[in-house]
Amino acid sequence: MDGFGIERVIREKTSIESGVKSFAPCTCLGFTFTMFEIMVEKHFSAAHHLLNYNGQCENPHGHNFVVKVWVKGETLDKANVLFDYKILKGHLNEIFEDLDHTDLNEFSGFAGESPSSEFIAKYIYHRLKQNVPEVTKTCVYETPTACAFYYE
Repeated sequence: MDGFGIERVIREKTSIESGVKSFAPCTCLGFTFTMFEIMVEKHFSAAHHLLNYNGQCENPHGHNFVVKVWVKGETLDKANVLFDYKILKGHLNEIFEDLDHTDLNEFSGFAGESPSSEFIAKYIYHRLKQNVPEVTKTCVYETPTACAFYYE
């Protein structure tokens, strides 16, 4: 117990068969927290215009989008790695092959939807989740000061 009466427990359990390390969650004030989270960042460029929108963004324009993706988990592999960054970036590259240097309004995967940052974040999340179930959140930046998150 610390001075506030909060018990923190972190116990390492190693499976002899698999060599996978699992850590008991940290409990604090009755909440349980996952112990590990990683994030990768990738970029793509594309044009778009917003549908059903009244303002400058209804006109065709482009962005150098920055996408961030988070993966959470409680276990590490034998190398003490939650998820291989290279594999995660590879799956993200597969998605970007469809989006990079395109007009997002003409992309069949959006099926006539308005390609806002929010919609792009949701699309990337669901595509990535098919191959990486541990994905917890995506974030799409249109500019350095404006972004949209998607998570479930």
